[in-house]
Amino acid sequence: MNTTAPSPARCKRPRAWERRKEQRPGELLNAALEVFVARGYAAARLDDVAARAGVSKGTLYLYYAGKEDLFKAVVRATILPVIEQFRRRIEQATGSSEQLLADVLEGWWSCFSKPQMGGIMKLILGEASNFPEIVRFFNDEVAMPTHEVIRRLVQRGIERGEFRQPCDLDTATHLVISPLMLKLIWNHSVGQCCKPIIDPADFIRHHADLVLTLLRPDTAAAAPCASTHTPDAPAQDALPPPCLPEACCAGFPTASLLPDVSSFPACWHTSSRDIIRR
Repeated sequence: MNTTAPSPARCKRPRAWERRKEQRPGELLNAALEVFVARGYAAARLDDVAARAGVSKGTLYLYYAGKEDLFKAVVRATILPVIEQFRRRIEQATGSSEQLLADVLEGWWSCFSKPQMGGIMKLILGEASNFPEIVRFFNDEVAMPTHEVIRRLVQRGIERGEFRQPCDLDTATHLVISPLMLKLIWNHSVGQCCKPIIDPADFIRHHADLVLTLLRPDTAAAAPCASTHTPDAPAQDALPPPCLPEACCAGFPTASLLPDVSSFPACWHTSSRDIIRR
């Protein structure tokens, strides 16, 4: 008769069902991400998520209270770690702010241009009018933290004397982010059935070069900041704001994703014209 006691290592080894239980939240989030991206928020059903994850709907409710709770968990698990990664990268950087900004823009595009990540952004914009609570959540936990990360990067360059002081730091931050958002929206809408006008990698490089040209200190002499600029008195040669039917704008999120063009300081309009004329 073998009376040898089992080793401590064998006693502590988790059983198959225990390992499965530990992995289940991640499996549910992966399944939910696929369903949300494929069907959108309104059409996504918890039954489909449970079936894709290979569990019962009742099991899903053990982890998440409902669809909204599940969607928020998906965003927090997929997007927030990326934002935190960029934040740490900026805080720990020792090199030039120019190279850091170019690297962050390329890294941002590399992450968010992927079908599933970009699909979440498309979902938010496409269903904003029907689910304002989801949009508020996305603005508070994704859009605003992203804005603060880029704002801190620009501020870093100013403090180190590598960037000039823009007329408004928040406007400068919008000018960095907004073209990327528009390109992302294009890729996941019109770009799905039309040949791209420009290669995305080339677009990111050109965008980074344009932003850096505007931020470099030697640009300030050619484009002094006009603190008296107001929307009622546009600078000479400035284009008038577009006139859009109200129906086109109904329900479109007015969160911090896109700036009000009329609020751009005159120095940014001037700098852009100077660059285009070169």
